[in-house]
Amino acid sequence: MLVEHRGALRVSELPLSESTRRILAAKRPSWESLGRLLDRLQVPVDDVANELAALTVMRAYRLRALAGQPSPSRRAPRQPAVPTTDRTSLVLRRLEREVKLLESADVWTTVGVARGSDQTVIQAALDRQRDRYARLETEPALDDAGRALVAIILESVEAAGAQLLQVEEAPPEHVWPDDARRETFFQNGKLALESRCFSRAVQWFEAAREAAPQPGRELAWLGWAVFLDTEREGRMTEARDLLEMADMLGTDSVDVQYFLPVVEAKSGRPRRAKARLERLLTQVPDHVDARRVLDRLR
Repeated sequence: MLVEHRGALRVSELPLSESTRRILAAKRPSWESLGRLLDRLQVPVDDVANELAALTVMRAYRLRALAGQPSPSRRAPRQPAVPTTDRTSLVLRRLEREVKLLESADVWTTVGVARGSDQTVIQAALDRQRDRYARLETEPALDDAGRALVAIILESVEAAGAQLLQVEEAPPEHVWPDDARRETFFQNGKLALESRCFSRAVQWFEAAREAAPQPGRELAWLGWAVFLDTEREGRMTEARDLLEMADMLGTDSVDVQYFLPVVEAKSGRPRRAKARLERLLTQVPDHVDARRVLDRLR
């Protein structure tokens, strides 16, 4: 069965499939095997095999024997050894899956640590990865193709580790590790809006939102871009939901306070829109666009 490592990688940060998340979140007795859990939840093993394998590789989870194993006198007879050719094939497939997962993984996932971990944790994770693959290289069943894959994985791990360790100290709490990347995405979204490329702007703001720890501003501009994308199906409801979420996050920017009442006015909520605009104009009396929309609602 799968057992979570305490203090390991925060699995909630990973882009896991819904099936894998169901497996990890399910309540299960200690005697229930992983196979029985899959059967009970009606999840095909092929849907989760790669991701569960990756989680064990990253040491987010480990495999543990089930409680209540039979006593030595009643143990099942020893199974015949797996032929070397079959073992080689199994190891090769596993390494291929790991290489494929690393293609889309960020540096934190590649090293196998939670985002924001300090250098001591990062260095320990690097040492574990090096040790694991060094032992794997001595695997008798590993052929030349397998050793090439091990080299690729180690190169990715070392590069990610070097990138994480080049920071001399942890950033202040208010600085997000992806801050520069998020700001780049955000500004690209605004440029796309100015060029009236609304669907492209939606994509940029989506990326900025995913990189933001408190995405109030990003949600607001995403909602505005969705609203302006007239070819987008269901844009009014989606835009209003996004803007209301930004408002609930306590985003006090003028942009949010203007975007939301405009969308409300267009989606059949004039009284609520009028109240919001009046509040905005008490704070920013010279907001020309807000004044113009409010005049039309009167």
